Amino acid sequence: MSSREGVRFREVQRGVSKRWVVEFVAGVAILAGLAVILWLSGSVYWVIIGGGGVVSTAYLATRQMLFELTTEVRTDGVYVRFRPYHWRLRKIVPSEYMKSCRIEEWGRWDAWRISGWAGPRRSEGETRYALKGRKGVLIYADGAHVADGSHVVIGSQRAEELAEAIRSLVEVRE
Repeated sequence: MSSREGVRFREVQRGVSKRWVVEFVAGVAILAGLAVILWLSGSVYWVIIGGGGVVSTAYLATRQMLFELTTEVRTDGVYVRFRPYHWRLRKIVPSEYMKSCRIEEWGRWDAWRISGWAGPRRSEGETRYALKGRKGVLIYADGAHVADGSHVVIGSQRAEELAEAIRSLVEVRE
């Protein structure tokens, strides 16, 4: 079976948003302004503030631009690739072990905690893949056959479509 055969849903989310670009530019402007003020006052700390601040801000911006969450629902299961952590799609939930799914929403604090530091989040009995936003799909599965626990949460900008594609897999199996 080719990699595109049997795909019922596909979504690619990228880490950079307009809001993040504005915050990056504002951060660089503030650090540059502070460095100029310190330089004009004769302080040597302008080198540390200006140079270190710009370098660390550029590092964080570059890192954020590399993030990409790809989700695919195929006839044989749910696949996820979270770049730069995964280089290819990984089957995280085989379709034969899915029990059910539901849409899950989380608040501001939870959104930061879940996706503020991008990357897969693991806790007891659960794995979360979220990049941005406050909505996702919670998939219940047989824990022995799902890596890292008995359920998986996948953040999505199109959570309703993702949930419908997963439900169609569960219904076909039953």
